Amino acid sequence: MNYSVEVQINKKVEMGLKKIPDIAMYNMARATLDMSYTHIPKSALPRHAGTLRSTTMARAVRGSNGDYYLTSPTNYALRVWNLPDGSTNWTTSGTHSKWFEWTLKQYQKQIEDASINRAWKETM
Repeated sequence: MNYSVEVQINKKVEMGLKKIPDIAMYNMARATLDMSYTHIPKSALPRHAGTLRSTTMARAVRGSNGDYYLTSPTNYALRVWNLPDGSTNWTTSGTHSKWFEWTLKQYQKQIEDASINRAWKETM
């Protein structure tokens, strides 16, 4: 005997499935940002203490339609990002340069899985 199954997807499910890639990419960016918090350097200088970390956490995820990126919107973020880890005396333990890259490399599987699962739950 031969059996066949026909699957018909209703409009709600179809629309939800189409949104998953965009939502998953945003979730990946947001999760990377959130997990980067303790690795973003804090200045020891009182006038700058926490500025890089606080502005990055507040405004780092940018983009739309599945094309998201992370940024640290201070005037000195690029200089700090490019400081060499081996020869830099970081004033806050656990911090280092290239904080987004480091976090994604360390937690990529966890970030991807959680982002896709969350996107699926949000759309269904």
